[in-house]
Amino acid sequence: MPRFLSIGRIERPIRSFPSHQHKTWELVLYTHGKGTATIGGEKYPFRRGTIICMPPDIPHSEDAPGGYRNFYIHTEAFDGAGKQVPVFQDSADRRWYRTAVLLRQEFHAREPGWEEATQDLFGLLLYHLERWRRPTNEHPIVAQLKAVLVERMHDSEFRVGTALRGLPMAPDHLRRVFTQAAGRTPGRYLAELRVAEARRLLNIGGFSVKEVAVRVGLPDPYYFSRVFHKVTGVRPSAFGKQGRGARGKGRG
Repeated sequence: MPRFLSIGRIERPIRSFPSHQHKTWELVLYTHGKGTATIGGEKYPFRRGTIICMPPDIPHSEDAPGGYRNFYIHTEAFDGAGKQVPVFQDSADRRWYRTAVLLRQEFHAREPGWEEATQDLFGLLLYHLERWRRPTNEHPIVAQLKAVLVERMHDSEFRVGTALRGLPMAPDHLRRVFTQAAGRTPGRYLAELRVAEARRLLNIGGFSVKEVAVRVGLPDPYYFSRVFHKVTGVRPSAFGKQGRGARGKGRG
């Protein structure tokens, strides 16, 4: 894996940065504003969430009339997969941004073990880029809705309809597009997420069915039991007993 070197951040919006170059790769995540990066004479537009991987020894500059902010990460090497200037877009739930925040904290705090922690976090950033490099036919709004459902799966106040209305597509059309792409409705997708988490907790043991129901966002134990049975074909109380029996045999 390429070695992580450093991370910095432009804290306050600036409108431009003069032409310069580095001896290392510079991976830039734009967190605010929109503008244009000029790299080796070629122009690359950016907006919030754009990630531009700038090669070493190539002059580059940035311009954004309304101002921009970014994270910039230096690494000794980077696999551009044949592209001179690889460009990506962060996920709807801002995975790259959130990981970059943690990376910056570890790098500057320099608590014991920070070298290993920063390299691991940098590896996670590279993993996301590699995953996004693979071609996918999934509609970006479907991916965005999936991210929302995962993010809010533990929230008992969350409603799928609210998520549908919060995305830039007519709710009924989005429901049809999602169902066609995922093979299940958004409501069923959320139910399966919650049941998968419930099964994990029941397998771990130490939680009552009522406690598990609360933890997965379905605090009514009777409704939780119906949802669990609909997805798995068994009641959560029976599943918990099966899990405990299997663990007991394993210890023998």
